[in-house]
Amino acid sequence: MKRIIFSIGLALATILSVQAQDQQEEIKGEDIQIMEFSEFPDDVQERFEMGEYDDAEIEEAYVLKGVALEDVLDNESMEIYIGDLPPEKLYVLQLNEDNMTSTILYYREDGELYATNEIDS
Repeated sequence: MKRIIFSIGLALATILSVQAQDQQEEIKGEDIQIMEFSEFPDDVQERFEMGEYDDAEIEEAYVLKGVALEDVLDNESMEIYIGDLPPEKLYVLQLNEDNMTSTILYYREDGELYATNEIDS
């Protein structure tokens, strides 16, 4: 009986893992668009270039929307600056400041810095 329960549990864990991987690929394909910084709206480019991180190396630039945006905004370690309602999409810059941490900047389409987050590299 214990073997049957263990086998069922293992099968269920495998199914959930495969479903999570499928969902993650689906989210990434539909809701994350990798771009060049030069393709960002002019307002976002100008605000970044006027800000304190303008000399940092841009590791990645992308746009978030849909489910991917919701997942990111649920992150409790983010420091959100403006607005009660989240925008429909955010322009994201992941910056390499040093070898230990990366800073992620989230801009609204109008160029306003919406949130920041720091992650270990």
